[in-house]
Amino acid sequence: MKKILLPVILLSAFTAGAQVSIVGSGVPVSEDFTGFDGTGFDPAPAAGQLNSNNWEVLGFSDGDLLFGGSAATGDLARGITTGNITSGGLYAFDNSGNTAVYIQPTSSDFNPGSITWKLQNNTGSILTEVDLAYTVYIYNNEGRANNWNCSYSYDNTTFVNIPSLDLVSVEADEDLLYTYNQSTSIPGLSIGDGDFFYIRWDGADVSGSGSRDEFGLDDISLTAYAGEVTPLAELVEDVSVVEGAGAATVSVELNVSANCDVYVSATDGTAEMFVDYL
Repeated sequence: MKKILLPVILLSAFTAGAQVSIVGSGVPVSEDFTGFDGTGFDPAPAAGQLNSNNWEVLGFSDGDLLFGGSAATGDLARGITTGNITSGGLYAFDNSGNTAVYIQPTSSDFNPGSITWKLQNNTGSILTEVDLAYTVYIYNNEGRANNWNCSYSYDNTTFVNIPSLDLVSVEADEDLLYTYNQSTSIPGLSIGDGDFFYIRWDGADVSGSGSRDEFGLDDISLTAYAGEVTPLAELVEDVSVVEGAGAATVSVELNVSANCDVYVSATDGTAEMFVDYL
């Protein structure tokens, strides 16, 4: 799906030196990778490259691409593909004329790995909520399952996972292309005027053996809203279960009347997700 951006937004990923900017409350910021041809990243991108001021890519054997860096050869510049590839790296996926960023993980590439999008709040206000939507392609052509998760950060160091957006590819080889239209709202934020906000997609092995499925990212849309900061209440409950003893139950009670969203996430202790628990 192609999108038309209003001229005032000025968000082309291919404009030299352009920083992706949130210019107003309720004004969408979009990226559909039109024009990307898999020839890499640069802070002053040539035609077909992505602007590294906006993108950071970690976890490939040729080395990490940090914000503002350059990569015009190797893993991060694999060119155009229509899928069913074997060499690890980052490609431009030609999906019947619609372009996406496309990643082939291997044992040493994007395993684990991440791709991060950086935006700046230039609204003049504090942003307190974000609506995020994007498309994920998973070409299940191998006998291994990998995850594809999404998280956000204020500082590109500490990230908060969004469990409702977690995906895992099917382990059994089906030779099928799956399309997932992902969306969520993130409340309770406090993004100051002039501050940056980061969206990260990451992946790693989950189960199975052999080669890995292929993952594409496209049609990203982020709309941020100014307003009063929504208070957040966070609690942590440790659960221990003897292996093989069955299930455990955790109960959380909200004892006051409130219109709120509840997010539940799990962090591994000695257990491993998808192996010891689901």
